[in-house]
Amino acid sequence: MNVRHLMTLLLCVTSYTLLSPALHAAKPEDDGLRKRAEAIKGNSRYYHGIGYGETLEEADRRSLDDLCGKISLSYAQGTKTHDTQDSESFSTQGSISTFVTLSNTERLEVVSGPDKWEVLRYVDRSQVESDMAMRVEKIRTLVDQGRALEKRVEIASALKYLNWAYALSRAYTKPVMLDIDGMNHDAKTWLDSHISTMLNTLRISLDNVEERPGELDPYLVNLSVTYLDQPVADLDYSYMNNGTRIRDQHVKNGRASLAFEKLPAENIELSVYYRYDQEGSQYDPELAAVYNAGKKPVFSKSEIKVPCKGSAPDKFQIREPKVSRQEKEMAEKDALLAPASVTAPRKRVETQDVPQTRGYAVIEAMEKLWQAIETHQYASVRPLFTPDGYALFSRMMQSGKVKNAKKSPQWKVEMAGEYVVGKSIPVTIKYNGGHTVAEEIVCRFNAEDKIESVAYALSRRAEDDIFRQNSWELPARYAILQFMEDYQTAYALKRLDYISSIFSDDAVIIHGSRNPSASSKTKDDSGNYFLTDSFTFTRETKDEFIERLKRQFPQKKYIKLTFEDNEIREQSGLYSNIFWIEIKQFYSSSDYNDAGYLTLMIDMREANPTIKVRTWAPGKIPLPDLMKRYTVE
Repeated sequence: MNVRHLMTLLLCVTSYTLLSPALHAAKPEDDGLRKRAEAIKGNSRYYHGIGYGETLEEADRRSLDDLCGKISLSYAQGTKTHDTQDSESFSTQGSISTFVTLSNTERLEVVSGPDKWEVLRYVDRSQVESDMAMRVEKIRTLVDQGRALEKRVEIASALKYLNWAYALSRAYTKPVMLDIDGMNHDAKTWLDSHISTMLNTLRISLDNVEERPGELDPYLVNLSVTYLDQPVADLDYSYMNNGTRIRDQHVKNGRASLAFEKLPAENIELSVYYRYDQEGSQYDPELAAVYNAGKKPVFSKSEIKVPCKGSAPDKFQIREPKVSRQEKEMAEKDALLAPASVTAPRKRVETQDVPQTRGYAVIEAMEKLWQAIETHQYASVRPLFTPDGYALFSRMMQSGKVKNAKKSPQWKVEMAGEYVVGKSIPVTIKYNGGHTVAEEIVCRFNAEDKIESVAYALSRRAEDDIFRQNSWELPARYAILQFMEDYQTAYALKRLDYISSIFSDDAVIIHGSRNPSASSKTKDDSGNYFLTDSFTFTRETKDEFIERLKRQFPQKKYIKLTFEDNEIREQSGLYSNIFWIEIKQFYSSSDYNDAGYLTLMIDMREANPTIKVRTWAPGKIPLPDLMKRYTVE
């Protein structure tokens, strides 16, 4: 079966599934139906398709296939297929049918008999045009999201959205024009070039090589990864270790750590991930159709060979590759195609000074903690903790296979409200099933210099978003930071007790989950006021919310929340110390992934902050709108 027929069949099957309940309707034999069918065939307002079969199901599928073909021939007249950086071209019919969901088609069963069925499918041409226009906007929206993330040096996320836009644009026959810095570009051509440029702009350098005697992979090569001279906030990659591909690796805050059985003699071989086809299939049903229908985009520049030499750690180094004149000219051209500006590093607010004696005590404790993780002798550091703090640390160490990710971390000590904070221990955690994540552990010390709690640090960018709220006192900013660190960590450790404790009993909780078959709805007063085509939203009580998490947590091998791009406001008027935070949340687990905006109303008037409102939406909702909707009691 060729790509054209496969793509058409996929969309027809999708429509058939959506409309399958009607297959059990009574077989009409009224002559009025035939007259109506003839009228539809002769009416230029409609596209129509006819199918015959020995069963109603077979006839219906063929009618949808016929309908797809007629839409293709009509809509794509005068257009040509477009091929860019690989040998794949999408056919006209396949391209159009991929973008027509046909969810609004009507059906007439014109003739029925023991072994003969005839079905007429039809759809209003204006509906098709509307669907096509929506698909163009979807491509442009994905490009806008990708470019915004690129400027934040979130390269993994930027590549994901831009590649999704590219995959959709390749399956679209007419040019989709993009406004890029005031100039019009064809989406396929620009995305093909720009994704390659992004991959070519990554720069990798050596930090150090660590020896770990007794480990299966005793050499740890620590790399710095930059993009336009800035540390890369995120990047996903795999690499070759003595003939074995090591998958699910991540760059965080410009740092990558690669474990080797033996040091590579000539090149470190990296593969940067950019497709995210499985996540894309969950994100959008049209992406699923495109990915299932043909070859996926391939970018050769994602395969990076980093030249190196020296078989011993003290001699190992990354060599600058020899650059030919032609390659230098290409690099200069790539630089011109790079984004006009990348977000400059934000200036951090000054923290309160830590007394020198306390600072030394914290650093000494962090050194001991790092050594305990290195040797897995966790009980040796029990005296450093309060009982609750050690229980939390133990749970963190038991969540997966935890390893130090750096041999000689640089410690940082900050005054953070009522705590002194030790930052931070970089680790990798390999969960059951093989998924590996990079985290940084922060420790909060109480007045007796005991570690009262530990948490996974927010990304540097999310932390900076909190600290740039210069109108607030420093303790308020640290309180929000610590609350969000604990929230993120509670999901990673599946701490149902903690999650329950931070929600008020009467909390307003809006839960959203991806559902490609969900119908489109508009605002209403029931709380489900931001429904979209691809998501189902439910308003839950606290008990219902906790019960759902109680069912889900045991089924997941791992859960990781990543926060970026947040907006914070304090409730005005009489209600001081009530904060609203809307934050971009990337939810990743062993069986489900999504990205959207989490909004929390946090009441910090009491010693223990509580969540009064929790909403989730796939897109950003203006925070003032949410603040007006809910009142504080």
